[in-house]
Amino acid sequence: MGSTQSGQDHVDNIMKGSFFDTPKPVELVKHLIRISTKKNPLIVDFFAGSGTTAESVMQLNAEDNGGRKYIIVTLDEETPENSEARKAGYKTIDQISRERIRRAAVKIGDKSGFRALKVDSTGLKEDVFKTAGDLDQVDLLQDIDNHSDNRSDYDLLYDVLVDGALEYNRPITIETMNDEQLIKYDYLGELSGVVCYFGENLTDELTRQIATLKPLIAAFKESTFDKSAQKVNVMEQFRIISPDTKVKVI
Repeated sequence: MGSTQSGQDHVDNIMKGSFFDTPKPVELVKHLIRISTKKNPLIVDFFAGSGTTAESVMQLNAEDNGGRKYIIVTLDEETPENSEARKAGYKTIDQISRERIRRAAVKIGDKSGFRALKVDSTGLKEDVFKTAGDLDQVDLLQDIDNHSDNRSDYDLLYDVLVDGALEYNRPITIETMNDEQLIKYDYLGELSGVVCYFGENLTDELTRQIATLKPLIAAFKESTFDKSAQKVNVMEQFRIISPDTKVKVI
């Protein structure tokens, strides 16, 4: 089932350098998966290290046309200052993991891809959490928009997914409607997926076109609306065109 040395040689060959000590051999992890699961399980590894579990899953799928999926987790532990990994540009262990998965996928011919997520801050401004004694009316007005200004559209999308208890591994597409960018997440037609508009030019026509898509969830950001009447208008448009869509403003 391989050895620590064979595991080391394998990773070194893929990465074109020695960046990770004592990785597990792929043969061993493949064997453990093969004898303990069927062809379509979800394999979870909370100590991912160099990413051996991910490569093992891809290899097994290639060998028997399986539909295995994997979730691997690792801390963003820093690589030693003078290590070969740091010299090659890998500042943290998870960077090595991701690059190993990319290179292994190319070698295996696996085109399914993977999505890399990280635990991050809430996206709220750090100074928004105050006790009643620390606030006055001016503070309340300033804190109406309490979200951080540097959040990307994808940060906003995942806020919606977390809040809606939706899976994180579904297809994402970017489309243009009325010269404005929409994000569609797992959208397959009426009452499926999420359609997001996080721009600043939400017209009545664009609202109607989004409502016509009839997604399960339609998401907008608070700063898009200058007046409360605009938000009410959006809600009314969806009530008329797509009453089963849940409209979220974040």
